[in-house]
Amino acid sequence: MRRFTLYITTRVVENECMTQTPEAGSPKSAPMKKRPSPAETAILQLLWERQPRSVKDIHAALSETKSVGYTTTLKQIQRMFDKGLVVRTRGAGKSYDYSAAVDEAATKSGLFDRFVKTAFDGS
Repeated sequence: MRRFTLYITTRVVENECMTQTPEAGSPKSAPMKKRPSPAETAILQLLWERQPRSVKDIHAALSETKSVGYTTTLKQIQRMFDKGLVVRTRGAGKSYDYSAAVDEAATKSGLFDRFVKTAFDGS
């Protein structure tokens, strides 16, 4: 068996085999420290409207308003999971269903504050 080191935030865990994975639905990293990007905000908006949703469902909804590839949507959602913006649960087959992990009102308030600071230079 090969040894590996798994880094979780600031702790180091050593194990003999790679059978352990984070629990379904739990983010792999620390809580969100950055505000979501415009693309992430669009995905969060869809999740706030109805959740949980599969990547296929999210992609279909996004495709109604913009041209975006399925793999691009999948990668964006995986990055959001890594950032702690979404949580996932096991769906049908090998798929996952995603839900927003951040509060809608708090996120929108933070985005508005960022807009005001950027547009009016904090005044």
